[in-house]
This record gives sequence, structure tokens and C-alpha cells, in this order.
Amino acid sequence: MPVADDGGEAGYRAAGLANARSQDGVDQSQTRASQTMRRWAIGAVLCALAAALVVYAGVHWAMTEMGPPPFARVTHLMPTAAHMSDAVEPQEPRQPPLDPDKVDPRYLRMLFAFEDRRFYSHYGVDPYGLLRAARDLVLNGRIVTGGSTLTMQVARLLDNQYRRTPTVKLRQIVRAIQLESSLTKKQILRLYLGLAPFGGRVRGVRAASLKFFGKEPHQLSVGEAALLVALPQAPEARRPDRDAEAALRARNFVLKTVATAGVVTAAEAELASREPLTAEAPPMPEIPTPKPAVTHVAGLFAGLTLGLNVIVATPATAAPMQPPQSPPSYFLGSEEQVALDVRRRLLSPLPAGTQQADRDALWMFYAGRDAPVWAAMTGWTPAARAVIDEIKRADDWGLDAAAFDIPELPAAGGMPLPARQLVDAEIGLSLAVMKYARYARGGRIEDPATQLSSYLDRKPQVRPPFLVMTGIAAAEAPDDYLRKLHPQHEQFEKLRQAYLARRDGAASETVTIPKGSKIKPGATHEQVALIRERLGIAASGEDANHYDDMLADAVKRFQAKHNISPANGVINASTRRALNERQNVSLATLLANMEQWRWMPEDLGDVHVWVNVPEFRVRVVKDGAAVLDERVITGETSTQTPIFSKDLETIYFHPRWNIPESIKVKEVFPSLARGGGYFYRQGLKLVRNGKEVRPGSVNWYKADVRNYDIYQPSGPGNALGLIKFTFPNKHSVYMHDTQSKGLFDASQRTFSHGCVRVKNPLALAQLLLGIDKGWTPEHVAQLVKGDPEEIAAHLDKHIPVHLAYFTAQVDSDGEVTSEPDIYGHEKRITQALQGKWKDIDKGPDHLAQVELAQRLDDAQQARKGRSGGGRRVVSRSYGGGGGGGGGYSARVSSGSTANDVFRRSFGF
Repeated sequence: MPVADDGGEAGYRAAGLANARSQDGVDQSQTRASQTMRRWAIGAVLCALAAALVVYAGVHWAMTEMGPPPFARVTHLMPTAAHMSDAVEPQEPRQPPLDPDKVDPRYLRMLFAFEDRRFYSHYGVDPYGLLRAARDLVLNGRIVTGGSTLTMQVARLLDNQYRRTPTVKLRQIVRAIQLESSLTKKQILRLYLGLAPFGGRVRGVRAASLKFFGKEPHQLSVGEAALLVALPQAPEARRPDRDAEAALRARNFVLKTVATAGVVTAAEAELASREPLTAEAPPMPEIPTPKPAVTHVAGLFAGLTLGLNVIVATPATAAPMQPPQSPPSYFLGSEEQVALDVRRRLLSPLPAGTQQADRDALWMFYAGRDAPVWAAMTGWTPAARAVIDEIKRADDWGLDAAAFDIPELPAAGGMPLPARQLVDAEIGLSLAVMKYARYARGGRIEDPATQLSSYLDRKPQVRPPFLVMTGIAAAEAPDDYLRKLHPQHEQFEKLRQAYLARRDGAASETVTIPKGSKIKPGATHEQVALIRERLGIAASGEDANHYDDMLADAVKRFQAKHNISPANGVINASTRRALNERQNVSLATLLANMEQWRWMPEDLGDVHVWVNVPEFRVRVVKDGAAVLDERVITGETSTQTPIFSKDLETIYFHPRWNIPESIKVKEVFPSLARGGGYFYRQGLKLVRNGKEVRPGSVNWYKADVRNYDIYQPSGPGNALGLIKFTFPNKHSVYMHDTQSKGLFDASQRTFSHGCVRVKNPLALAQLLLGIDKGWTPEHVAQLVKGDPEEIAAHLDKHIPVHLAYFTAQVDSDGEVTSEPDIYGHEKRITQALQGKWKDIDKGPDHLAQVELAQRLDDAQQARKGRSGGGRRVVSRSYGGGGGGGGGYSARVSSGSTANDVFRRSFGF
């Protein structure tokens, strides 16, 4: 029988008991540590509560010792707070309370951004501001950015305590808490607006606005609002009427700060920084009224002196009498008085439809003048008559002369006209000038992208009204100044001349070529005479129906110009259709195209790329001449090619297509779940954490496709072809090659989803890189023939790319050609110019899709950043960044972007 090992069993029991006791000891130690931590936490909470109670009691005691705020001296600003103070103090000069709602909201936003960004969230004291001030004091030895809030500034103004001592600062803090407990935020803000010092005896925003700008505070410009924000910090040192340079520096510092905070745009801040300071001129001294008693005594002394002279003085020759001095020029009836009345009139309501920007510009302009520009004392000045005549000819420039209200000012026949009539005429003509300038620069349609179509991403090139007034006032020929506000492009002037000819009935009559058989050069046909009349080619012999060589050359040029292939001079159906259709250009079409030129940049660039979408052609223009002309494919009517201008930055050879997040979810994932037919047909690649993954090894019913990178490698089958031209833009479009070359033979080539496909991208790349880098065509061709590896050639000097939409143009022969309005933009512009805004079909906002794709792509990039994974694709890169154009470096691809959001724009 086996014998049991009792000793071993007992040993195991003893070991188990020891382990259990050890474990119990560990648990007890952890329990004691946990209890200790809990006691410390409770103690800390109790200490914090005790400290808070002590602080509360101390603040309450301090407020009791200080007494209530001295509201009695400012009851005119806060009538509802009069009962809060029993103190009787001498009251300050009365001024009406200024409600925050009656102040320019830009001033309030600047005030909060510059002085107290958390005004509506703190209780009188900003802890963040105090901590920042303490940090500055420790690190810099001085307080760089103070911790004072608007409520603390009101406390200082109420108590008249301006010393910078710890005691005074603590008093301000306690008073600020007291104010917050007894007043609303709006009441505190009203007190600040009424008490803020601006130098001398000027207190309050309204008083300062009237003194320095002569206007109510709800009419402030951006620059004026910034100045009023800056002055209370050092009112005496920054007074505009004493130290204009200090005031200017302070105002511009405020503008820079609020622009950084996003209160105003950088462009608004830059324009406001150019505004002149308009400090108030010193008032004329009052003439004291003499008292009767003084006059009687003076007469008595005068009589006594005269009697003594008669008795004692010897005869003397009287000195010649000096002519009486003329009254000062600023008295009534002078030009200075008219200019002053203009400024006063600008504070009153102006005609309906007057823009605030125009009012502000006129105030700034006339604040720096002591004489009117247009209205003389006896009628219009010569400059005014020239301007009025030019405005009346607005119809000749495609505008409507009836849209400009020109005031009447009759000739006075040498007698001064009434001051009110002069003031109204001066302001009225200035408003007409600014409106003309705005319309001449395309301002009739202020924002085509929102008013017409999101695809029309153009902005009128409007000049600031203040610069218009200063420019025309300084011009020797103000009428010529107005004419030069219109586009100076050659094509605009050609369209204008064509418009004038058709408007005045001088255009040639329509010539219709009937249907018929083909007519070859050298033949004689009855339609040849009509073709001669249509093209303006006289007969070389007596028979006008003979198709001679001169006419054949003209027909060949016409065919080549209108993309009729082959351009061999044979009159066929396509040539007849072009001859009949392209001569009927309406006045409305010409006006719509002239209006688009008002939106174009003034400088198109010495070298630029010009894509005219309705014409389906791309041209490279150098020094005003087209050095390349090629066919393109543009977007479908549902996914249009947007109209805008950007700079070409990079040309890619053998581009890689990185599938964006949106297409992965909507297109690729369903294909993978069904077996991957679409995935394999397009030659796509699947990557996870930098490693290529076989799609069949993934369970797509559980996997998230957004965790994978999918791309189409460079190569012959790539959707982008061999070359891509990028000019970064918010529409996510670019120019590129395509595999579908046969589509270029169609007459209307609207096949893409937004991008521009180029028929011969190699020729375009060779020309642009030859201009920019001096590369030979052979060098560029070698990049295309090399290994299918993405190569980026960064341009040393960016080249402007203009995606335009002109349905009417005038060629070098003076012929007006027209193109179909494929997207309806011409119709929309015509409706807008005719005031038919409700009839405009703006269509959907295509950028909403791009923004959604961008958010999806951003989410993908954020996931990759958190995981530290993702595919890194290294490719070669040439030039750019001042590298001399010949550098060679490695480049890491940026991965998936919204740049490819329109799938079918890449050829499939």
C-alpha cells in the first residue's frame, strides 16, 4: 500500500498559510494608504473652504469699511443707481448717459479684445489677468500686461484713485467686486463709456467722438474706434491735438492687436492705419460784450484826451489811414465755411441707399480740407463740370447713367449761392463720384460667389472710397481719372467698341449662308459672294462668285480660329454653321462679358496661363501674345469648373493619386465588401501602418476602411495621367493629363468633374518650365520617360493661372466671336445687371461637398497622427524655395487630401 507523505502535505499547508498572511498584510497596507490619502484630501478641501470663507469675510469687511460706491456724483449716467449711495459730493458737468447699444459695435469689440476679453465672464477681477501680471513682475521686474479689468477701471474713476500702489490696487479690486454685486454688466459698461478720460476736460466716449471726429459714436470708422480705445490708457500723453504721432502709434498698436484677435481683418486694419487723425481745431475766442459803465468811462477819457490835444498840441500831419482788415476767411460766406458745413451735414441722415463706407470716407476726406472740391461760391468748379459730363456718358462704358444722382447747381451770375445749396451739391456730387468708381470696378454685383453662383469665385476690384476721393481731388483731369477706373485690358476696350457700334446701329447686318454642297477653293458658286460679305474679303477679279486664293486663306484662318478640323478651306456644313452662328452677339452678351472684365486682376502677369472655359482652350500668354494654344476638357454642368485666379506653384510628373476619405467610404468600401472588382480594375493599393495589405485577407464586414490608406500608384494607368499642374485653391481643382484622349475631338468638352484636362500636357510643361527654369524640352521629356516615380518640379517664380468664363471676345481681325453659355453664368450676370435678382438660379453650393471631404480628410490625418502610423511615400522633388531651380531632394508625400474629391475628374 502506498504511504501518504504527511510531512509534505503539512509543508504545503504552512506555505499557503504564510502566503495568505502576507497577502493580508499587503491589503492592510494598501487600505491604510488609501485612508491616509482620503484624510489628506478631506483636509485639503476643508482648508480651501476655510480660506474661501476668510477671503469672503475679508472682502465683505473691506466693502463695509469702504462704504457704498459714490454713485451720487454720476447719477446722470446711472439714474437707477442713485439710491445706492447716500454720499453727497459735488457733481461733475452733466452729459446724457450713453447706452452701449448706441455705440459702434466695432468699438465695443475692440474695447473688449484690447482691455478685458473676459468682461462678461468674470466678477470684477480677472484671475488670469492677475496671474499674468504677477508672472511679468517676477520675470521682467515690471508689469508688462496689467491685470486691470473694465470694472476695476470704473472703480478707479469713481474713487479718483490713480496712484499705482498695492493699497490702491487692492481698493480697486474690492470696489470692483462691490460694483459687480450691485450693478449689471450693461450698467458697468455705461459707466465706463461715460467716465473714461480722453485728455483735458473731455470725459466719456460721446464727448470724445464729438470733439475729435465731429460725429456720434455710432458712426465711428475702424480707425476712429481704435483711437478711442487707445486714448484712456494715457489720455494726456496721446491727445491727438497735442501729440499726433503718439496718438497715431497708440491707435495702430490697437489695430494690430485687435486684428491678431480676429476682431477685424488684416485688410481692414491696414486700411484703418492709413486714416488721418482728425483732431478738433481750436475754437475761436469769444468776443466779450462790454458793460455800459465801462463804455461811459472810456468815452469820458476819450473826450478829455481830445480836448487836451486841441489846446496843447501843435499842428501835425495825420498819418495815412490803413485799410480795414478783412474778416478772417473762416467767417460766413467763405469756402472754409462750406467745408465745415459739409462735415456737419455728414452727421445728418444722407439720401437713402448711401453706404456707411462712403459716409466715413467723405468725413475723413473733408476733415482734412478747408475748401470744397466741386462747389464754388457762384456755381460748379471746372473740375465738377468735367466730372458731371463724364458721369453722364456712363452708358458709353456699359453702365447706366440714370443710376447716378447728380445734384443741380445753377449759375449764380456772380452772386454767392445759398450755403445749404452748396453743401448739398458738394456732398451729392461726391457720392455720385464714389458710386461711379464702385460700379466702374464691378461693384454692381458685390459678391458673385454668393449672389450668382458658388462657381464664380471672383471679387470686384473696388478701390476704397477714401482713396478715390483723394485721387480725383489731386488729379489734373478728373474726368480722365474716372475713365481710368474702368478695366484697362485690351479685350475690355475691344468689347466696348463693339458694344458702341451695335448700340448705335453701325454694326454690319447679319449675313446668312444657306445650306448646300461642299465648296472647294477654285470653284465658282453663288454662295461665294455671301461668304465674301460675311468675312469682308473683296473679290480679286470681276466675278465675285469665284472662290479665289485670297478668300481661301481667309476661310482657313476662320476654320482654325473656330476649331473646325481640318482647316483646309472647304466650305462644309460645320463651316456654314460657324459662319451663321458666331456673328449674332447681343448687346446683353457684350455687357455681361464687359462686367466680368471688371472682376479680373488689374495685372494678369507678363506670363500667365489663360483657360477660357466656354471656349475649351488653354493658352500661355507671354508679353501679350499667345505662345501656346491647346484644347482642354472642363467640368460637366453639374460639376462645373470654377472661375477664379491663382498662382501655378508645382508641376508633378508621374503623379500619384491618394484616395481621399470620402471616396474610400462611398466607392472603394462597397467594392471591397463585394470582392474588390472596382479596386482591382483601378490598380489600387491597400496599406496599413506602412505595410501593403492584401484586400482578401481583411474581413470587411468588421474592418473600418478609414483605418487604411488606399492609393493608385504612378504609371500608365493612373487616373491623372503623366503630368499634373497644381495651383492650390479652395475648389480642389487643377490641370492634368488624362487617359481619355478621344474626348478632345468633341465640340462641347464638358466631361470632367471640375478639373481641367489638357490635351498636350507635355508641351505645356515644357513651355512653362523653359520660361521659369530654362529647362530644355528634352530635359522635360526625359522626366516623363523615366521610371514611374512621382517627381515634383516647384516653380521658382509662380505663374498666374486664370480660369475665365468669357462667351464673347474680339479677335485680332476685329471680329466678335461668341461661345455657348454652357454653365449659365452669362444669363445670371445679365439678370443681375437688369435688377432681376429673384430670377437668378444660383444652384447648389459646390463648396459644401469640398468642406465635408476636408473634414473627413482632417479626421483621417488626426487618426494617423495619434497612431504614429500611416504610409510615407518618398519621391523626388526639383527646385523651389530659392534652390536655384536645379536642386534635387527627397520629398514625403502629404497623403490623402480633399484635392481629389471629385472622382470622375480624373478620367473614370
